[in-house]
Amino acid sequence: MEENKENVIVPSYMKTQKKDSQKGTNQTKHKKKKLRLTKRFYIIFFAVILSIALIFGIVFFARVIKYSKYDQYSKRMDNYGLSEFFNNGKSTSFQKVTKLEAIKIISTIFSDVGKMEDYFNIEEKYEGELWINRVVELGIITHDQINEKNYNDTITYIEYITYFQNARKAITNASLDTSVYPNFSDIDNIEPEQLYALSEMVSQKLLENSDIKIKPNRVLYKGELNKITIEFLDTYNLMLPEGKKYNVNEEKTPDNADEYTYILFDVDKETYEKSFIVKNEKKFISPTQVYQEKRNSIEQIALTTEQYFNNVLNIDYETINVDEFKNVINDTTLFGADEKIVNKYIDYIKQNKIKIQGQAKAQLPILYYDGVNYRLRMKLSFEILSSDTNKNILYYDFEQENNEIVYDSKKYEFLIDAIIDTPSSKRNLMYVWEDSIYNQRTDEKIENITLSEIQQEDEEDIVREVE
Repeated sequence: MEENKENVIVPSYMKTQKKDSQKGTNQTKHKKKKLRLTKRFYIIFFAVILSIALIFGIVFFARVIKYSKYDQYSKRMDNYGLSEFFNNGKSTSFQKVTKLEAIKIISTIFSDVGKMEDYFNIEEKYEGELWINRVVELGIITHDQINEKNYNDTITYIEYITYFQNARKAITNASLDTSVYPNFSDIDNIEPEQLYALSEMVSQKLLENSDIKIKPNRVLYKGELNKITIEFLDTYNLMLPEGKKYNVNEEKTPDNADEYTYILFDVDKETYEKSFIVKNEKKFISPTQVYQEKRNSIEQIALTTEQYFNNVLNIDYETINVDEFKNVINDTTLFGADEKIVNKYIDYIKQNKIKIQGQAKAQLPILYYDGVNYRLRMKLSFEILSSDTNKNILYYDFEQENNEIVYDSKKYEFLIDAIIDTPSSKRNLMYVWEDSIYNQRTDEKIENITLSEIQQEDEEDIVREVE
């Protein structure tokens, strides 16, 4: 029987079917194998992509975490309006800084004229040419240090502090304290001016002197640059009106310090904490925002407003010069002196023998927009030395409809939020908008000053007097 099986003849059509079946099986196996390979390729491909993304993500977040300790300085850079000089307008801590960005910030701190591109209507041959030429002219850098070829390179730590100290010397005539020699172990190959800059940092206790490595040629990221810049501002009292100093006493720091770009040593804590006058809440602009807008005009605003109120608070009926009084008003107010109001007041103080002595001080940087008007906080101190009346003592007191202002004491000290504004022809300057001092008070009431309705005489009394 087995022999018969071996000799069985298979028809040709069955052989063909068998071959086709085997061929189909092989094709199926090949397709499955190809599909497995394709799947494996995509799995490996996506695994590689995911790994790369994960590595970049880890590096990115590690950098974010590393530089997050500098975030507090970013906010102050924003408040000073210095962040706008970074290419992307942001002070984000973990981003690198170019040489051009750095000199824009330094130049602005020491000699602020706003954006050079807006100030000078000159076409640049390359980006930042105006800025670079300006700092070269000021003696801060040379064209060998920053030029057309390298302005977009990242700046190093030692370059930034050196350019900053060069600016102090060139613009403020400051001298560097080089009495303490830096002991850092990796500064043998730095330039002499870089060594002087480090020595100044050590002398000012901005760097702790030791034999550690400081990596002077390390790339500077925004976070560290922000920290160095803010520490320089605080140490050298920069970006302040002349003669002013930052407050460094924590006990004098107001609870709302975040509402201001800086806190001054000679302004009371309570002055900062006093509420703002708000006429339109939706349009209200905070002091930090106004500072960024008006930072180039802060000193002019303060001096002009102080001049106006010092003119008003220092009156002597015996020696007053009408022309000088009017000239100050013309120079410091938005619309100039009103002849009728001035003459009426001059006649009044002479009739009532009024003498006043006082002082007005701007409380910087409490400059804000109440939703309708800009306001500058002022501290007024004055004494009424002589007067035959206790009514309408100060200039513009008359301008109260059917009311008069009554002074029941001799000495006064209080705050006002003076109204100021910008003339259309001089958008970068601000002047006083004249109004009664009483109307600009920060408190609902001023001790010993009241607004009293003017008493009209009865018609019968008038007739009797005539008779």
